[in-house]
Amino acid sequence: MQLSLLLGKAACKRSQAKSRLLSPDFALPYFLLDRELRLDLAHYQKYQRLFRWQPERSEFIHPCYLHLLAFPLHLKIMTSSSFPFATLGLVHLGNQIEQHQPLNCFEKILLRVSTASLQPHAKGWTFDIVSEAYQAGTLVWSSRSRNLYRLAGVAPIGQAAADVSPTLIDETQTAQTKDVLWHLPANLGCRYAAISGDFNLIHLHPWLARMFGFKQHIVHGMWSKARVISELLGQEFRPFRCEVSFKKPVFLPAQVKLSHWQQQEQTRFMLLDDKDQQVDEAIVHMTGELSYHD
Repeated sequence: MQLSLLLGKAACKRSQAKSRLLSPDFALPYFLLDRELRLDLAHYQKYQRLFRWQPERSEFIHPCYLHLLAFPLHLKIMTSSSFPFATLGLVHLGNQIEQHQPLNCFEKILLRVSTASLQPHAKGWTFDIVSEAYQAGTLVWSSRSRNLYRLAGVAPIGQAAADVSPTLIDETQTAQTKDVLWHLPANLGCRYAAISGDFNLIHLHPWLARMFGFKQHIVHGMWSKARVISELLGQEFRPFRCEVSFKKPVFLPAQVKLSHWQQQEQTRFMLLDDKDQQVDEAIVHMTGELSYHD
């Protein structure tokens, strides 16, 4: 199914009855979808330019680009009649990507997407969408995205998952912290949507975002993660894992600051508002960590 049709279905998708979603025996149906494809090099080069990604080895595909390729399968699951939640209004809480080896740009890629881990949350239900990429029968990349469906009254059903507080920089780390400033233009949401196909209205224009309770349009969470990976990941491939939690939205246009530091074997990072204030007073947009496992 074409992505434009899936986006139309997503706009019209409705949740199941609240009584069903609060039922003690409520469960998320298991979905498993496959898609085999070859890399569209012209499209991928547009993505590279947007994120200034130029690895020394051409087969080292940007890790977040595979998440973008899996997005139509995500939508196909979330617009299914048996999927219990409305698509509009879902909150992307976090994402974990693990890459085991580089991809060959000229070989077929098998993408596999499934649902997992329905959990009660203080603000509703959370669930994961797991994406995997295979080449020649070998798992080379995986991604796990956690989403929240807002619904009052879920937490008493079971032990609610707690929000993870951001890891702040203490005084001993301040001297080791490196900062990078990003200037994000007002049209960034439209530019990323044109490549990713994610035309969620909250990313496109202030008037459209206000329809959903935002004061301004906001940047895509996966744009922020992809930009961080472009900044921090080495140009030579090494197997790695990168996990992020999305906090406060980034309203466009914006100037933000990426702060990162080494902690044992990990690179820890935070995306903050670039204002003259202490770290513990700054607005935190995203926190995360990157580690190598070779």
